[in-house]
Amino acid sequence: MEDAGLPGLRLSRRDGAEITYGDSRLTFRAVAEGLEAESLVLRDDPQATFTLKLLAPLFQRHRGDLHLLLAWEGDAEPRELRIIEGKAASSPGASAQRGTAASTAEEKEIRRLLDDARRHWEEYQRLKAGPDKGDTP
Repeated sequence: MEDAGLPGLRLSRRDGAEITYGDSRLTFRAVAEGLEAESLVLRDDPQATFTLKLLAPLFQRHRGDLHLLLAWEGDAEPRELRIIEGKAASSPGASAQRGTAASTAEEKEIRRLLDDARRHWEEYQRLKAGPDKGDTP
C-alpha cells in the first residue's frame, strides 16, 4: 500500500479486503482465484487523488476493467474513466456525446501519459534485467 503514495491510505482484511482513503472505499471479496472488486464508493476525492493514484493504476496493473463517470462540482458534464483489460480506453462516440473538445484533449493526454508510463516501466524492467539479459545490438 505504501507504493501508492497516499498518506492515510488504509487496508483492512476480513472476508476479503477493504481499501479506504478519506471517505472513499474499495471493497474486495474473496474468490477462489484471490480477490475480486465488489464495491466502490467515491466521496470527497479532491483532484481525483484516490481515483487516479490508486484505482486506475490498480486496474491497469492487474489488467482489470473499470468504467466510471466522474462528476465534480462546477463541471457541466461528467467525465468518463474507462480501463479495459488494463488499458485506458474510450467508448465509441463518447466524445461526440459529451460534445466537448476539452474532454477529447484530456483523453488523449491521459492515453499519452499511460503510454509514457508503460514505456518507462518496460525500460526499467529491461535495465533491471542487466546487460546480459537485455536486448543486444
